[in-house]
Amino acid sequence: MFMSRDARTGQQDNGRNGDEDEEPTMRGKRLEKAFSDPMTEVHIAFYVSALSLFTHYNLFLQRADPLAHKVKPMTDALARKIGMRILTPDALDEITIKTIEDKENYLPLSNVFVGMCTRNTLRKLLNEGIIADAQYNLMLKAAQEFYKESLKYVLKKMNNSEGFWKHAVWIDFFHRNKANWEDVHYFTEMYKDVLSFSEREYEQLFEEFIDFQTISEAEICLDEAIIEEHEDGTKEYRIDVIWYELQNPKSPIGSNYRFGKLFKVAKIIIVTPHSNAGIERVYSLVHKNKPENSDRNRLDVNRSLSSILAVKLDRPESVCKCFDFQPDQKLLKNAKQATRKYNQLHSTNT
Repeated sequence: MFMSRDARTGQQDNGRNGDEDEEPTMRGKRLEKAFSDPMTEVHIAFYVSALSLFTHYNLFLQRADPLAHKVKPMTDALARKIGMRILTPDALDEITIKTIEDKENYLPLSNVFVGMCTRNTLRKLLNEGIIADAQYNLMLKAAQEFYKESLKYVLKKMNNSEGFWKHAVWIDFFHRNKANWEDVHYFTEMYKDVLSFSEREYEQLFEEFIDFQTISEAEICLDEAIIEEHEDGTKEYRIDVIWYELQNPKSPIGSNYRFGKLFKVAKIIIVTPHSNAGIERVYSLVHKNKPENSDRNRLDVNRSLSSILAVKLDRPESVCKCFDFQPDQKLLKNAKQATRKYNQLHSTNT
């Protein structure tokens, strides 16, 4: 590192002021104090155990395929996993805010699950006399409160829009026989200005729903909807591709589509984002393609940038790398014609 000398003092200047020199020292003292505390290892072990509960749910929220129909069952599963660590088995049947507020529903403090590593480390410190019974119980109480507040947060977030997520499950093709007509009716009422079914169309919608519940998997091509095949033989499917296949069959009576009206209702659920991950991806793409303090920051939002985003969103790199994409002659011809027309419309000479 190049250093200069202060013209007045003649001392070397390393480019940092006194406050900046002091900060690493204070940070080091805080770290030294934390690492010398025997409870630090316990806290880290607990966070490793506790945060693993949310990993699967977090990955679910980050998925790009439409999953609005799975928000309710996935959230219920998360709430149950958290509740298992602090609540009695009887209280797990139906976990609500009222369940959490009732002290009778909690396990004894000694039975709170904090993870094997956390529990073993705590017992070791207690047996060796490094911590007292009060510290031992305080840690268990803190863990209980952490799970309690996490459970409250999950339930309150779900209750804010429970109606939508609760009734959205009916579009799940593989659980269609468990769906209820009331689930479909909920969306016809919520979006009646968009759907605007007549009395006769409403009856047809009901008939299509019953037909949907009784349709055989052999009647629909599911191969195109497969996302992933697991080692245990189970498969992941895209619900939008399944419904694309469902909208194609014609009704055995007349020339109408077999699930034409039901598809209109299902489409509302399919296009509803299950999280803000998709929005965050768009912001990330904008930042990458129009970074600050760069020549590319001059990209026109309504022209070049919007075109780049449209291409990247329509064909993400996870599906096909740009350098692997092989356009056919028809696409190249159409692209050249579109480019020529675009240049004519936006030429500065006209």
